[in-house]
Amino acid sequence: MPAERLGLLRAFRPMTSVARARRVAADADGAAYADAVSEYAALGRDELREAARAVMAVTSGRC
Repeated sequence: MPAERLGLLRAFRPMTSVARARRVAADADGAAYADAVSEYAALGRDELREAARAVMAVTSGRC
């Protein structure tokens, strides 16, 4: 998960475990989840950070 690679899990102490978050995402749309995992796995740390910013901008309505 991108949050793991960016070191955010330690900062936010999520209520949902990483394993459960993965399971929920895979159960919701397994093919899309697998595609996203593959896409994000290929990114370096800086690229991953930019991708996370882009997702946050879109989901917060700023884009």
